[in-house]
Amino acid sequence: LVITIPISTLLAVVLAFNRFSSDSELVAMHACGASNLTLILPVLVFGLAATALGIYMNVSLLPKGSTLAVDNLNRMLENLSINDIREKEMYTDIPGMIFYANRKLDAANFEEILIIDKNNKAIVSAGKATIIPNANRSMIMQFDYGKLTQVDKSSEYSSISFDKMSLNYPIDLQVSSLPKNEKLMRLDDLKTRFEENNIYKFESANRFSMPITAVLLALLGLVLGRTMHRSSRSLGIVFAAIIIVAVNVLFIVGETLINVLDPFLLAWFPVGLFAVITAIALYRMTSLR
Repeated sequence: LVITIPISTLLAVVLAFNRFSSDSELVAMHACGASNLTLILPVLVFGLAATALGIYMNVSLLPKGSTLAVDNLNRMLENLSINDIREKEMYTDIPGMIFYANRKLDAANFEEILIIDKNNKAIVSAGKATIIPNANRSMIMQFDYGKLTQVDKSSEYSSISFDKMSLNYPIDLQVSSLPKNEKLMRLDDLKTRFEENNIYKFESANRFSMPITAVLLALLGLVLGRTMHRSSRSLGIVFAAIIIVAVNVLFIVGETLINVLDPFLLAWFPVGLFAVITAIALYRMTSLR
């Protein structure tokens, strides 16, 4: 959406004013006394709204979304389900453990189960077992009528038969962390890394520069739609596509040159360039009737 909002803003304005031109709506407006400034105002408001939305997404929603995604992954790990265990199949998704159940009664109850604990060098076999995941990344396992076999440090085997046994087994899972991708970081995190790499400077400026292109592209779309009323409607879309490619290429090239030129300058260069182009185009349009 960060990239799509400026693009869709340009296309929306171009298509709207192409339609106005082809239906002679602009001629009717001017006949009623509307000036070019009258046309610019609503487009400016629309472009500023798109810019504000883009900045809000870049500064607030983007890092929040990535943080919430990681939180969801963590909750999934912490509330690990044993539902994936199937009858007569090895289950190895929990690191260091292997489960095999001859029969699965429901989501938590099994018959003739074998559990191999590779971390503690132990094997548990039981006629019945109930396995309930805990919210604190552990499993409560209750066994009936089974045997516990374990290997000690001297490689000696010991076995214990039991009628009932309970274990609270911690699950050693690697909890996901926030990706160290600059495009997903908050502004504060980017600023603290300015000295590490120029990409963080470029990205912090890019959070504002890219959305600001939306208002410039909206005004440029007005010029395209307003001045191409004698041409086919598709020609305006072609020019809009060329502008879209040019804007994105400038941002991509700027990112590749961050270690050659000033990263802040590279992030704001597309905005400055299209501001000049838009100002010239608007001046030429307003100087004509």
